[in-house]
Amino acid sequence: MLLCVVLLVPLAGCFGSSPIACDFRAARNRCQERSGVQAANPAAYQATCEASGGSYRSGGCPPDGMVAGCDLGSEVVDWYYAPETLESVTAVCEGEGTVVRP
Repeated sequence: MLLCVVLLVPLAGCFGSSPIACDFRAARNRCQERSGVQAANPAAYQATCEASGGSYRSGGCPPDGMVAGCDLGSEVVDWYYAPETLESVTAVCEGEGTVVRP
């Protein structure tokens, strides 16, 4: 039992303990947040984010102005900001994921 604990504790830090995000609010009212396994390689995500026209953020998406999110599963949430509304986020999220509140 002790061996399992010794082996699993170091692995816990390998899966991204803090969320990371790609902020697209300069062009769109959206910020994509990743956590857990999805946040395990911040350097690769930063490169992908910036190539997509976003701004990389450590620590997740900022909460100010958040209206609702679309939980895409696998520890990825697209957060939407005002002037978006709960109704517009629900329409965008339909068929893609589950609407969540901040």
